[in-house]
Amino acid sequence: MAQATGEPATLFNYGDILHLTIGMAGRTPHHTHYVEWYLNDIDQGNRVAFGASHALPDGDAPGDAAEISFAIGPLPLSAGNYSFSLIMGVSGIINLDFWYDAISFKINGADTSGTGYHYRTTYVPIIIPYRLRSATSKARSVS
Repeated sequence: MAQATGEPATLFNYGDILHLTIGMAGRTPHHTHYVEWYLNDIDQGNRVAFGASHALPDGDAPGDAAEISFAIGPLPLSAGNYSFSLIMGVSGIINLDFWYDAISFKINGADTSGTGYHYRTTYVPIIIPYRLRSATSKARSVS
């Protein structure tokens, strides 16, 4: 995994773009194969996101590809510990390999509004941007 700068990393911030690169050795028995990733919240033990090469316009990777990369983000994640599980296979035929919790990383404090309030996975793993709009009540006169 790497940050947008290309530097390897296991520590990210809310809103960062994570680059997940999977190196492969050998050749699949077919002309193409797919890679799926599952993003897991380690702290709460649940899956929070999913992605797949065959869900993208470029489609599956060539059978002899040495690596496949995903740019994931901006990350809408609260502070906590996460992992990626990976599956490689041939569409409609077979799953060739599965790596549960293959790589882990951490998200720093997520102070999305700059107020000093940090979301943590004890609340929710994903932070959906929102804004508050409030209106003052008009004073009513009593007769």
